Amino acid sequence: MTVAGAYPGHISLELVSQLNDFTAHPDLVNVWLTNWERSAVTEYAPSIGLNGTDWVVLEGLENDASWDWWKLAVLRHFLGDQPAEPFIWIDDDIGSHPSALEWIDSLAVKPLIVIPKTGRGITRADMALMRAFGGR
Repeated sequence: MTVAGAYPGHISLELVSQLNDFTAHPDLVNVWLTNWERSAVTEYAPSIGLNGTDWVVLEGLENDASWDWWKLAVLRHFLGDQPAEPFIWIDDDIGSHPSALEWIDSLAVKPLIVIPKTGRGITRADMALMRAFGGR
């Protein structure tokens, strides 16, 4: 499917369906942590058929004036400095932020980090890793 407008790109309906199935698990807390902030819920998710309109939205883009990446600061505030539960973090920018990589390396409970290529997005291989990590 091709999406025009504010979020142009090519979206795999198969992967959206797989992501919908994966995120429907009742034990998961699904969170948007994106520069799109609330528009991820109101515009992006509906435009691609992603069942993400009831996900938590973490905001903080306006606080991105320091050298620390706003997404890392907001995620650490949300999860705590040493999360007790494993989590999956999907973001094409993680590898560009040494402080995020250092924090991830310091965690006792290791998360799954998925760094999709910006122009490609989540792949079948990424979904397979997520299902394996989540025990599904």
